[in-house]
Amino acid sequence: MSVSNYGKATGLVGSSQVLLASNTTSNTTSNTIDLAGEGTGTRSWNARMTTTTTTTTKVWKTIPIVGLRPGMLVETLRGPREVRTILRCRFPVSGSDKVALQVPEAEVPLRFTPWHPVSLDGGRTWVFPATQPSAQAIRDCKERTYAVQLQRSTEEEGGDHPDAHTINVNGVWTATLGHGLVGEEEAAARDVRNHPFYGDHRAVAANLDLLPRTYIAGLPVADAVTRDDRGLVNGFVGSQGPGLVGPKELPKWLPLK
Repeated sequence: MSVSNYGKATGLVGSSQVLLASNTTSNTTSNTIDLAGEGTGTRSWNARMTTTTTTTTKVWKTIPIVGLRPGMLVETLRGPREVRTILRCRFPVSGSDKVALQVPEAEVPLRFTPWHPVSLDGGRTWVFPATQPSAQAIRDCKERTYAVQLQRSTEEEGGDHPDAHTINVNGVWTATLGHGLVGEEEAAARDVRNHPFYGDHRAVAANLDLLPRTYIAGLPVADAVTRDDRGLVNGFVGSQGPGLVGPKELPKWLPLK
């Protein structure tokens, strides 16, 4: 098993804006109309009619990925889903470890790591940023890299689906860790999200829970990844440093996710 810099693996840059689950607001307006008319004989009548209209509006907000925290609700291709944890990645900055990707809906090129699966057509197909014609290498990019894992749904909630493990970043749908697609090369040819480790929710969660954590937010921190004999990532590794503590040393008011 070999170790390589995490900068060559998958992740999202620190300036990424993540779409949170929508909030619904209601606005009720009333309109009163006075009516009058002539009855039979010399009698007349007066009436007042009030109509009420309720308008429901969804409010969408985004948050920088550096501010995303466990327990927050994000929007996925399958509706709202709770964040389990956010992995912070520390790695030496060298060479080209990011790409700028021009997306039709975006005013400026968006930045991704080269091999983080994204969907440019609303979730119908998935691609790697590095393989797109508009991709341009970014040299010596100093932005930190982050990876997100969402909670799994229970059988009572209808089971899980890979599209429920997605987040919208700067208007582009991206895959999150533990999406459930764990196929090998043949499956990956059909859907690039397939990966024996990145797709395994249990394996990723167990690995992240063993990493050093930031003392304030309790988020796992990785310095590198491990790879199997084929060169595929099969784990994260981290080391202690300033401001980091072991999972069992977290403050009691900050439960381990």
